[in-house]
Amino acid sequence: MKLSMNPLFSHPTLQSRKLPLLLALLVVAALAACAPTRPNETDVLNTAIAMAQTSIPLTQTALPTSTPSLTATFAIPTPSPLPTQPSFIPVITPDAYQVEHWKEYQDALAKRFIPSDYVPFALCEWDILGKANQEVYVWAICSTGGYHSYRFAVIHLGANEKVQTVETPSNGDGWASDVQRMFPSNVQEKIASYDDNHYIKQEMLNHIEWRRTHSDEPPLIVLSGIAVIKTLGHGLHERTRIF
Repeated sequence: MKLSMNPLFSHPTLQSRKLPLLLALLVVAALAACAPTRPNETDVLNTAIAMAQTSIPLTQTALPTSTPSLTATFAIPTPSPLPTQPSFIPVITPDAYQVEHWKEYQDALAKRFIPSDYVPFALCEWDILGKANQEVYVWAICSTGGYHSYRFAVIHLGANEKVQTVETPSNGDGWASDVQRMFPSNVQEKIASYDDNHYIKQEMLNHIEWRRTHSDEPPLIVLSGIAVIKTLGHGLHERTRIF
């Protein structure tokens, strides 16, 4: 059976134009394949937001964040300045036992000078005016910070030199007779001059305030005793004071 060709395509003019048209279509198809694909608008918007938040494009590999190294710093404490060297000169410096057991003396004085509820908060300073047998004669001041008391006293010692009791003259009309009964004449002379020496009282109060923030600091009388013991040895050493 013989097939008849469409006369339109078998026309010689159309056949001559068919090849260039096919070539043109192939070129257009190739160019379309090479052209970049237009990105989706939604993807572009999401990428822009991510870049604004992280400053790193989604197509870029984020660099690892460097962790700053911690450097340990040590604060060197600044020691408290020492107080001005006190000018306190005791009438009699304590002996070695009194220096070593000064807290025993302080506790006994505080219990006599300060109301019992405030004794744990009390600090005391004292000056030794004399000693005879088992008695130590002192002028002392004790303070709790808000309350202080000062007076002359007799510290009674036991055979082992430990403090037994503390006795003080009564206030009021009986004070003079108590002083004559309790203190020997040479100590009574010191009492008459010492009673008006407000400078010593203030110096002792100042040292008590210093000791409140420096718990290891002993009373002035103990500091003087340590210095004398180192240079002169043990025992009592009377010094001259101009009242």
